[in-house]
Amino acid sequence: MKSSNKTKQKTPPWENPIFLTIMTFVGGYMNGYTYITRNNILANMHTANMSKLGINIALGEWLEALHYFIPILTCILGAAFSKLIETILINFNFKGDWRKFALILEAISLFIIGLLPTSF
Repeated sequence: MKSSNKTKQKTPPWENPIFLTIMTFVGGYMNGYTYITRNNILANMHTANMSKLGINIALGEWLEALHYFIPILTCILGAAFSKLIETILINFNFKGDWRKFALILEAISLFIIGLLPTSF
């Protein structure tokens, strides 16, 4: 019997097909939910939001364009916040994976945002 020195490498969760499938469904649900309930804004499709922003600017509809600029801006701020969380957790020698902590923080944030009335 051959002895193998190779250790079995564990696939990171973000490369797991089941995780990717779940994230795809969640992203689609968030897009559908926000498009229907939040004034035709897409939560995850920033390419579409950029297109709608450009179209409204070209038509001179500045207030309508602002509706699409805000989600794009918050996406950029969210990415910066994620990097800040990563830096803080690494500096404090966080034992777990910072991505899991960030995902939990995002889920809590989305739950709280979901409680906001559509008039907000």
